[in-house]
Amino acid sequence: MMKFEHRSYSNHYTLPQPTVNFDPLKKTFVSSTPWGKPFNSKSYIDQVFSIYFSQKEDSDSTRPLQHKEHLDFNENSLRNAMIHTNNQIYKEHNANDYSCGLEILIGSQVGHALYLAICGPYTVLLNRNKSMSLVYGNKDLSGEFSLKDKKLSPLPKSLLGTYKDMDINLLKIHCKKNDQFIFIKRSQVQKITFKKSDQLHIGDIANILTKSDKELPFWLATLNLG
Repeated sequence: MMKFEHRSYSNHYTLPQPTVNFDPLKKTFVSSTPWGKPFNSKSYIDQVFSIYFSQKEDSDSTRPLQHKEHLDFNENSLRNAMIHTNNQIYKEHNANDYSCGLEILIGSQVGHALYLAICGPYTVLLNRNKSMSLVYGNKDLSGEFSLKDKKLSPLPKSLLGTYKDMDINLLKIHCKKNDQFIFIKRSQVQKITFKKSDQLHIGDIANILTKSDKELPFWLATLNLG
């Protein structure tokens, strides 16, 4: 049984609040943060899942893009859905001038694998058998250009919809029972130490992140696989 929890933190700097959805029956989750002028980001998230599930349910359905041979069926389905939606946002909002985009993290568990599609400054950690490992990490522009004694407000670097046919970061992780994934959206994540535990509480993780840097806002989520 999947268990998904999330929370946000801000102090001196602010971070746009993400829209988060979790479907335990379909074993999917999404966190999306819109930047720029207001637009109906929910319709594009719905479109991602509509394309993704239609291709999963009907392998012979029309595909927006050709499948990549080095990716499996689920990776290709998620990639196609993301790129099609990216191009739709670009066409409708950014073809003539940049106006908006999405930082987005999408996850889907299929069998013993977790598939992730990422666009934005997310860090993904895996807590397995009381051992923590880094699965993925990225910074935003402020994370790249901030100095130790002078931090900048969060500033997006990668946004879904800002470029036509932009590539998507795809991950496939083979899961084991009781795996715990930790997702952190922050300008940068310094080296932090977690206590060894089979399942870390989201409140304890938030406290560790806050103590590591009280100024930087963050979004945090945990995904526990039973």
